[in-house]
Amino acid sequence: MMKTLGAKIHSIEKGKVVIEAPILPTTLQQQGFGHAGLSFSIGDSAAGYSALTMMEPDLEVMTSKLIALMQGTMVPVPLS
Repeated sequence: MMKTLGAKIHSIEKGKVVIEAPILPTTLQQQGFGHAGLSFSIGDSAAGYSALTMMEPDLEVMTSKLIALMQGTMVPVPLS
């Protein structure tokens, strides 16, 4: 996803990772602004990488709500 979005890690500290991404034509929403999905994607990656800086080297991290979606145990509900 980072490559698709053109995102790059800007800085890494223990417990903090900053990721930057350009707002490309492919990441715009219908009114021409950066899509919230861009923010969510790089925020999720930054959170995961930040967690990894605090964990033992042989451990991994994954967003729990995304795991539930992939396992089919959580159904997204559209807002009305």
